[in-house]
Amino acid sequence: MPATIEKVTDTERRIKFTLLESDVDAEIQVRLKSLQRTTTLPGFRKGKVPLKLIDTRFRSDVKAEVLDDLVSMQVRQTLQEQTEPLYTRPVVEKISNDDGGGDYDVSVCFETYPEFTKKEIKGKLVEIPELVMSEAEYDNLLEELRGVFHDWESVERKPQEGDYVAFKWVNASEPDSALEDAERVPIIIGEKKYRVVENALLHMDIGVITVMDLAREYDPTEESVLVETALTKVRIESVSKPLKDKFNKNALINLFGVESEDDDRLRDRLKLFVRRECNPIIRRVKELEVGDILLAANDVDPPESALILAFAERLMDTGVTKDEAFITAVEDDQSEELSLMKADTRTRLKLTWILKEIAMDLGLTGERREELAEQMLREEAEDFPDPERAYNEMLPVTREYEEISVARKVIDTLLEDAYVQTIPMNYWDIIHLDDALDEVEEEALSPKSPIIRLEPDIEVVENVIVDAYGNPIRR
Repeated sequence: MPATIEKVTDTERRIKFTLLESDVDAEIQVRLKSLQRTTTLPGFRKGKVPLKLIDTRFRSDVKAEVLDDLVSMQVRQTLQEQTEPLYTRPVVEKISNDDGGGDYDVSVCFETYPEFTKKEIKGKLVEIPELVMSEAEYDNLLEELRGVFHDWESVERKPQEGDYVAFKWVNASEPDSALEDAERVPIIIGEKKYRVVENALLHMDIGVITVMDLAREYDPTEESVLVETALTKVRIESVSKPLKDKFNKNALINLFGVESEDDDRLRDRLKLFVRRECNPIIRRVKELEVGDILLAANDVDPPESALILAFAERLMDTGVTKDEAFITAVEDDQSEELSLMKADTRTRLKLTWILKEIAMDLGLTGERREELAEQMLREEAEDFPDPERAYNEMLPVTREYEEISVARKVIDTLLEDAYVQTIPMNYWDIIHLDDALDEVEEEALSPKSPIIRLEPDIEVVENVIVDAYGNPIRR
């Protein structure tokens, strides 16, 4: 009976065929006779062991070998007619009647690569934010940043709201000299992290030791929780008032790469900072928009074995052991949280396969991947005060950028055929948009509304940049 290939799912196939009992038995006899010629048993010379005894001693093993060889041969012949490339090697599901009489019904399964037919977003509407800032808006942003990254001026007076205060405290039973060895504790009056302490400091002079009944407290939920009350010696070491109209020098260096607000380059550096902050968010929106369209246009799932592997790796990233991760990944009965996580993993994997398929169609392989990664690093470096230095610092992680750069190239190529509508936004509009996307992602990952990250974890890349410049980089 000829073999048949049954389509179980988009990527799973099952080969079914029958091995005739007479064919199997004939091959067993051939091998038993061959074994008889080379076998030596106690009491018999080589080649003189009775065939019946050979049959009794070795039939089970020979039969297993025969079945394995005949099944493999039939599968190979059948797969010669299989046009779809294999993703996994064929695995025998079952061989019926292998312990009894009759013919052998064989079932073998394997997985193929998913077949994506559309893989396009031609003519689809894609809305993408566009950074648009007037000179007045840049002026306002400078003022806002000064208010956040402002300088401080030391003052000789009692603390006031908003002041930065450094103080020391010890148990009242300790001598006054113990304050010299105590750790300086910084606090900003008005943050209300330690309300009892802040209220007490407002009435104290610098350098004067004050003994008071002070509660040591913590405030994890903005509700004061007293954990200990004791007589305490407190001495304010210094008080600084905020200069919200003046940048802190370290902030100027870290944010803009300049040491003075009088530098004519400050405005240009501010624009670099804004672009460096907003470009990743704009790319994120592109990825989400294009990803949603590709997922809707290509209703094909990746192979189940690929999903299990990806889900297990994701579980291991959360601290689950390898064995526990794979056991959990193959279980059908899972908690709602795990089910959502697995569904999201399936969606991410599906999009990854679609992008790889498109990348192959575009010829983005081999040296071309390296070129794209280098080009991407060059573009990233342009948003830093010293582009050449930034590029050289990022060179060690070029290979880690390859997958990211290929995905970006695919998306940019697809967008050329889409109907792209830009939405003008200023700096804060784009930052708030990113925060809103984060909130959606943190709530729950639903298979109907997935949040897709095309880029893998690039923490290493970000750390290199921060180490080199101290520049804050939003994720």
